[in-house]
Amino acid sequence: MKKVDEHTFASVSELGPEENLVWEDKERSQMLKTVIFDVNKIRRQSTDGRSGDFIEVKIKPCVNVIPLFTGTDGIKRVVMIRQFRHGSADVTYEFPGGIVDEGETAEHAALRELEEETGLVAHKLTKTGCVNPNSAFINARAHFFVAEDLEDTGIRHPDENEQMETVTFALSELFEKTGDKGMDNGMMLIAAFLFQKLLAQRG
Repeated sequence: MKKVDEHTFASVSELGPEENLVWEDKERSQMLKTVIFDVNKIRRQSTDGRSGDFIEVKIKPCVNVIPLFTGTDGIKRVVMIRQFRHGSADVTYEFPGGIVDEGETAEHAALRELEEETGLVAHKLTKTGCVNPNSAFINARAHFFVAEDLEDTGIRHPDENEQMETVTFALSELFEKTGDKGMDNGMMLIAAFLFQKLLAQRG
């Protein structure tokens, strides 16, 4: 065996065009349609002639927003939601978020979800990223934001089946607990990573 070094694999600059890897759609059929996502079966063919059937879970675009403020003690904090999640059947801490409605921009959805779930109105909104949570079989876009210059209306409008509590964490406590039980939601981890990147850029 040979020890791995910088010459073992090609660098990005040495790769050929992306088109060499693209599989072409040949046939598409819907297997399941729900309020949140659709499940499709797609027949695709590769550039080298192979073909196969693949599953696509197409999810509506969503937003995730981190409310950031500085307390009277000078400590920076975020606002989170504590609620029961039916997928994991567990109570989790998450940032406010939800689905982007038809005809709505991601920015508008972020501000709407923030106010509905926390009663907060943000006068500054910064986008930190847009990702696909798992491109192996999911077709989705998740948009991430940081909301600042916050005011509290004192009025919350959760959805009919939402039961939630609001809580604040100092940044040091947030990053210490991220990944622990109750703070292991994948979308929240992505949001926290992009948030850290923004904080590093700001210095």
